[in-house]
Amino acid sequence: MVEKIAIFSEIGSRLPYEGVVTHFGDDLDNRFALEALRMYYGLSEIKVDRTAAGKPVSGRINIDVGDELCTEPVVKREDGTIVIDHHYSGKRNTLEILMENGIYVPKQAVELADTPVERQVDPLDYRSGLALARYASNEQLWRLAEEEKLAVTLNEQQLKEYGLQEAAIKQKAVVDNAVQKVEKGAVGAKAVVVEEFVPGGSQVAYRLGYGIYISVNEHKNGATFAVTARPGTMLPQELLDLGERYKEKYGNDVFIRPDKTLIVVGGPKNPEFAVPSSAHVIAGELKSVIKNAN
Repeated sequence: MVEKIAIFSEIGSRLPYEGVVTHFGDDLDNRFALEALRMYYGLSEIKVDRTAAGKPVSGRINIDVGDELCTEPVVKREDGTIVIDHHYSGKRNTLEILMENGIYVPKQAVELADTPVERQVDPLDYRSGLALARYASNEQLWRLAEEEKLAVTLNEQQLKEYGLQEAAIKQKAVVDNAVQKVEKGAVGAKAVVVEEFVPGGSQVAYRLGYGIYISVNEHKNGATFAVTARPGTMLPQELLDLGERYKEKYGNDVFIRPDKTLIVVGGPKNPEFAVPSSAHVIAGELKSVIKNAN
């Protein structure tokens, strides 16, 4: 405990001039974590740099980055690297770690961060706080969590009160588009494969009854893809085997979640990497594996 106190004291002294490193592509976990640190240490803002998921930057303060070597939630290395992360430490999310170390985070944020949206709200509901999170500022998100409005449908008065009326209109269009793309990309009754990034696509796919959602995307250096399983289920072994083959070839640029629910190759959290192939070819390979899976 003394060591952790010393680490968080050091973080406070380094933050104003050094800032933090977090993963590419924001989510509730890192957004609330950065806001909690900013408020706790009394800063007007925090300088934020980015790194690929699973690749903490040496000598820096890394938040929610993920590292297979970090089986403890708070780690400091001899070179000054600090890692605060939950992925391999058994914690629900990074916010739980901050809370346990005396840094205030709204209770609802801790409960919901890194929990699939579809477990909390209907993905077809375009007026829930979670559905609108992508449009909200950190201050708006913080207020929604403190007032326990993240997982409820906001009425017209509440949308106005929180300044999210235009966001709800935008989110309705996102949901309608996702439904169309999911239905078009169905591979039998098992899965959906889309050859583009579809905002909200995975949540809508699960809501419509599909168990696997795969997004394959063109990249300047080839293609990237993500394979996800419906919450509470694991991916078929055939897809996991395919993921392992990619990991053997491309190393840490391929991430397979320990609970076997997710395979990510490149993507928003690792934007510089891509498989040297086309999205269409990879999508075909994945469809073939799905059709042959038990």
